[in-house]
Amino acid sequence: MHSGFRPEIAGLRAIAVVGVVLFHLKMTAFQGGFIGVDVFFVISGYLITRNILVDLDRQQFSFGQFYIRRMRRIFPALIFTVILTYVAGALWCSPLMLLDVAKEGTHALLWISNLQYWREAHQYFAHDSDDLALLHCWSLSLEEQFYLIWPLFMVAAHRYGRTFQAIAIAALASFLSSLIVTRTDPSATFFLTPFRIYEFGCGTLVLFLEKRLPLNGLAAEALSGIGVVAIVVSAMTFSPAMAHMDVAALLPCLGAAAVIWTGGRTAAARLITNPAMLGLGAISYSLYLC
Repeated sequence: MHSGFRPEIAGLRAIAVVGVVLFHLKMTAFQGGFIGVDVFFVISGYLITRNILVDLDRQQFSFGQFYIRRMRRIFPALIFTVILTYVAGALWCSPLMLLDVAKEGTHALLWISNLQYWREAHQYFAHDSDDLALLHCWSLSLEEQFYLIWPLFMVAAHRYGRTFQAIAIAALASFLSSLIVTRTDPSATFFLTPFRIYEFGCGTLVLFLEKRLPLNGLAAEALSGIGVVAIVVSAMTFSPAMAHMDVAALLPCLGAAAVIWTGGRTAAARLITNPAMLGLGAISYSLYLC
């Protein structure tokens, strides 16, 4: 199980945030840049589960410390973004629109933005979505909800010695349920946490592949290159209409998992870990928010 700084993961973060930013700038060549969020979920699944399992194996895991670390990482930039957005709204928005801005900010701080947008049937790709100041916080709320439930799930699975089996079952159940629900409520599979667990699971399962089937040489080179290409091709060829297609989402998810699995020594990994990419990766969270 790799630990410490992973340059290829920083490179993946850079690819993901650039894709999302270019998508929101309405760059035609990157109309599928929204898949950057899927890549972020894979990375989070890998890193969060790795840290939990390391602490559990050392008998040092603490729910309190885990949540404190998450809040220290998430809240400073989030609070700053919400305050700045509210100030801008107070200066330039009509009173009714300011109420909407305040509601969005409150829901973002309470980690329920995704529930708000799903409940109010705001489509992420709808023409009026530009009027929603903090719409992008839906993914952050979803990820925070994952942080709330996943440690409990991991502790229970670890206690019974069935960690791999539990993760595999959870990921498969999430994927199958998303395929079923998307036929009747595609916005639910886009916004709600249960239908995204399989994306976090893609990253989590890499931990077991690293341990049981480490890759090197030509196999690692080939798989790493395919992973990077899969992400870039998805960002450049997917259309917004494909955002609710869970089968399509597997391509960038598996691509990100492949890059993490093969590590940072491949040619493809070196390509995405130049100083500029590492710098973007380091500020990806703040850049995504602001």
